[in-house]
Amino acid sequence: MGNLREEPIFELEVDGATIEAHPYWMLKEFGVKEVGGWKYVGRILSAGPQTQFFGLVALKPDAPWKKIKRFTKSVSGQYMMDFVDKRFLYLTGEMNIGLADDGWINPVGVRCFPCISCKGEKVFVPVSNIKHMKPWRWLIPVQ
Repeated sequence: MGNLREEPIFELEVDGATIEAHPYWMLKEFGVKEVGGWKYVGRILSAGPQTQFFGLVALKPDAPWKKIKRFTKSVSGQYMMDFVDKRFLYLTGEMNIGLADDGWINPVGVRCFPCISCKGEKVFVPVSNIKHMKPWRWLIPVQ
């Protein structure tokens, strides 16, 4: 994996039963003003605490979406809420941090994923825009 740079590992926990962890609540938290017409087709975490360990990795700036998705192992984007709640925003520095769950589909049918921008803003980013927002680090689940 010559194009991966490992970062420290940290623990994130989400209770799928809480409203704050629901994919539609995340839309509001990440700045979507009108959530009507959005759909979530990703993996929704079940009720009860779910814990996952993550690392941050930097892939080459031109890494294709399929490669990014392969490293994420279909993790739920709901973990991004705990990342934000635990104040890991200082890790952004001059890089965007994404969690490659593209299960959010906006009203015009474009797949999006949650991101913390290099400015510390919580946003949903269309998959097609990753090339225009460089550089990236990705939340990657680890065993």
